[in-house]
Amino acid sequence: MKNIILALSLMTLCLLSSCGDDPVIEPTLEEKLIGDWTRSSLEIKDCTDSESNFPLTVADADGCIQLNDNTFACSIINFIAGGSGTETSTVNGDPDTYLLSYTIDLTTEELVITNIDGDTFEGILSGESLSFTFNNDEGCTIIINYAR
Repeated sequence: MKNIILALSLMTLCLLSSCGDDPVIEPTLEEKLIGDWTRSSLEIKDCTDSESNFPLTVADADGCIQLNDNTFACSIINFIAGGSGTETSTVNGDPDTYLLSYTIDLTTEELVITNIDGDTFEGILSGESLSFTFNNDEGCTIIINYAR
């Protein structure tokens, strides 16, 4: 009987000791990035020609923004594991899908996207927000934000 009680005590002790919290494994930056990102806002500022400025504008749930009286534009980026993806831009109901590639510097966690024309854009991933800030040829600062 003592052996049975001892065995049950040891089994109970083993079960209790294995019930601790499992270590939390944080997803990698790439794992956080994979999937669809819908444009959430757009701002164009500091342009040499102030007529080219565009105030901070929040997109609708589909990533669409009315750029002017005649242009309604939407944007969704899809990242695929391994460094590729697509951007789907829809202007006035006409969708176009463009290939892109991306790299992630694991040391600095810097994201760089390269579009089909070879242009590169540095992105910052923070929680459920992805931001790009860059300058165009007209001297404008363009800030585009995406969300899940």
